[in-house]
Amino acid sequence: MYSLPNERGVQADVDHHTRFTTVCSVAGDGVVLPVAFIINNSIKLDNQSRQRVLSNLLADRREFNSDGGWELRTWSKTLNVRKKNKGDGNKMVDVKFTRPYLFHRDGRVVWSQHNAYMDTPSIVMYGDLVLGLFRARSKRVFFCVG
Repeated sequence: MYSLPNERGVQADVDHHTRFTTVCSVAGDGVVLPVAFIINNSIKLDNQSRQRVLSNLLADRREFNSDGGWELRTWSKTLNVRKKNKGDGNKMVDVKFTRPYLFHRDGRVVWSQHNAYMDTPSIVMYGDLVLGLFRARSKRVFFCVG
């Protein structure tokens, strides 16, 4: 969606089967961090290890291959999240999320999610895979003021 100041934004008609999200970040001193891409898949499960979208991309020898610096990896983490069943109120439960991802040696990351959205596991993945790696490589110290 894009709009000029004081104009109402309009979203283009979208084919939900070709949706993707791009996540860009810039450090406070202007350093551009590696980009992350989220593409859609058809699996709604917390464990996405059986999805084939990324392995199919990796098999595409034009771009996503080991010669191009891409590697298929798996991210997994248990998160305390709100239970999805509406009848359970605000109950929090531990859920193990598993998602394959493509990692490029320059730090770019591609993973998939059912709607290609930045959901809770995606935010944590982004922190682990992009922000964490940037912090480690740059030897920067991050802190929050609260």
